[in-house]
Amino acid sequence: MCCKSILDTVGALGLPTAVIAVLAIYYSYKSNRQLIITNKLEELFQTVIATTMYYDKLIELFNALDTRNKGISNDLKTYNDYFAVRDRLLPKDEQMRIIADLYRIEVLAKCYTNQDLRHDILKFHEWLKILAHCVITGSNGNQQLKFKNGFPNYEEFYAEVERLKNGVLKQIN
Repeated sequence: MCCKSILDTVGALGLPTAVIAVLAIYYSYKSNRQLIITNKLEELFQTVIATTMYYDKLIELFNALDTRNKGISNDLKTYNDYFAVRDRLLPKDEQMRIIADLYRIEVLAKCYTNQDLRHDILKFHEWLKILAHCVITGSNGNQQLKFKNGFPNYEEFYAEVERLKNGVLKQIN
């Protein structure tokens, strides 16, 4: 009789213990997932900031390319002249960094942001991707297709960046 009593006690304690263990695993998983999402959103925030630091150089180089393509530049008669200026103002390692950051922004936005923020970040990504493509390759065909009126001016661009940063911070909190 004593053994049956012990087994009943263990059986009675086993079910609540199992429920508590399952709940602990569930909440641990949920907490870890939220921590991963927060870390990825912080990485997105950092990458957006890092990429925006190049906007001034990219616009300057785009304007130089545009004046070269229109034939109104005295300094940039050929594409080789443009590429020399581009490589001086934006060395190859910075060009590769911009490309890598743009890929990272796209991946992080598609994987870790809500629908509204994703749309806004991918719009920002598209601006910078086309601008960087024009500057790096020396071709402005994509710009003419997508941004017929030109790229955003500094005020518009940085206002959009602030809005995006606030959106990321809001999603983190």
